[in-house]
Amino acid sequence: MKKIILAAVACLLAPALQAAALVLEDSQVQPVAYARLAPVPKTIVKLNSTLQAIKPGPQTAMMAGALGLMLGDPGFTSFDPDANVAFYAFDNFTEDNPPDFLAVLKIAPNSPAEKAISKMGDLNISRHKGWTVLSSKKNLLKKIGSLDPLLKHANQKTGADLEIGAFTETILDVPFLAAKIKEGLGELRKVEDEEGLAKNGAALAELGLAELRTLETGSLRLTLGEDAIGIDLAFQAKAGSSLGKLFSSQAGGKVPEAALIPGEGTFHGTYAYDAKAVLAYWDGLVKSARAKTDGQVDKLIEQVDKMMQQAMPLYAGTGAVAMDMDFSNLEAPGIQFTSANATTSTDAQLQEYLQGMSTYTDTLMKTLSNTFGALLGDIGEELAIDEIISYKVDLQANAFQVDGTPVHALTQKVNVDEEDVTDETYYYAVAAGSLLAVTSKEEATALVKRAKAGGKAQKHPSMNLPAGTLLTGQFDPKIYLRMMLGGF
Repeated sequence: MKKIILAAVACLLAPALQAAALVLEDSQVQPVAYARLAPVPKTIVKLNSTLQAIKPGPQTAMMAGALGLMLGDPGFTSFDPDANVAFYAFDNFTEDNPPDFLAVLKIAPNSPAEKAISKMGDLNISRHKGWTVLSSKKNLLKKIGSLDPLLKHANQKTGADLEIGAFTETILDVPFLAAKIKEGLGELRKVEDEEGLAKNGAALAELGLAELRTLETGSLRLTLGEDAIGIDLAFQAKAGSSLGKLFSSQAGGKVPEAALIPGEGTFHGTYAYDAKAVLAYWDGLVKSARAKTDGQVDKLIEQVDKMMQQAMPLYAGTGAVAMDMDFSNLEAPGIQFTSANATTSTDAQLQEYLQGMSTYTDTLMKTLSNTFGALLGDIGEELAIDEIISYKVDLQANAFQVDGTPVHALTQKVNVDEEDVTDETYYYAVAAGSLLAVTSKEEATALVKRAKAGGKAQKHPSMNLPAGTLLTGQFDPKIYLRMMLGGF
């Protein structure tokens, strides 16, 4: 049987390289989300090829055919071979009422497929410039006005077979959601607690929302193939915003650390980003956080900032990671994690960072406990979050050495209501300009030796990322598909 890999690519692109958020002029409603399907006849052929690569056989071949039979068009000949199919949800929804939606496609008028689709719900059919328009409400088209911007957006070709996206700022401006957010922040500000966690939490939430408003669009794109199922994550931020500058920073290029990582297992991936741009963005966030708060949460902000400032030299911009999972016991799957990252830090700086994780964790847990107590009053005191959840980070510096290189063991233990949830040990070392981290003592030894000798893992991932690509990786989805399609 042919093995298929799910390839995941996350790209952070400059704003100029992506379409802006879709805004309809003179419309009473605005789209908040969309789904765009590549031309149906071509996509069905690709879907069949992909499914056959995963699980060959007549049962798999019948899946797409069954959909065609439901539409009265087994060969999907009623659909235009060059036109996308697109769906849009609009901003006129509430807690009790779903959003209006609209679908556009090019399909033979009055064909069995068109009639079958129209019967799938209480849909209204109209036609516009060769497109069939399906709407959830009779008056929706009147509210929208001109359909031309939607049709132009619907038929944009991105190279993906399926794209799902959202318009962030439009979502935040939905009256129902905006009122809920305003109400929630108002309630937080009314809470009186000695630590000032509630009102400062509201201030930080407002800061987060302001940042989110600069993220205009986000989309997930799937591309089908016999050898891979590609996933692409794309984001666009407003030009001139802090996120816009971050997304415009350099990404991609050579990733030497990929040579150290096995290119097999459940997942493996490589990344390359501009560390200076990330640190500049973070410094701006911290400055804004201090300006928005009244000083009562400075200790927490300082500790989080200290962790980031220490972490940035440790993770200097390029790296690779691999994870393998043993699902023979689904209740307690075994996990093997390996990573190698470019670093400018010394072993002493690594130890300081690892030791700081314990202090930071203690402060964070106390802050969470106090926050719940402030918000919930007497109930919060009875819950005693810090007593219910026990989170410990223990560092064993110089746990052992590999050819003179110290390896440190960091154990994380999470206990909820006196029951162990997590008990995992990670091994860290700095060797040959790389920060190495693994969950196996044996692999730690092998990885350190490989890095110091300038060796390469067998079948390691590619050491080059395309320009503009932040992260690329590959998943082996067989375990998930086995549950959906049956045993292999």
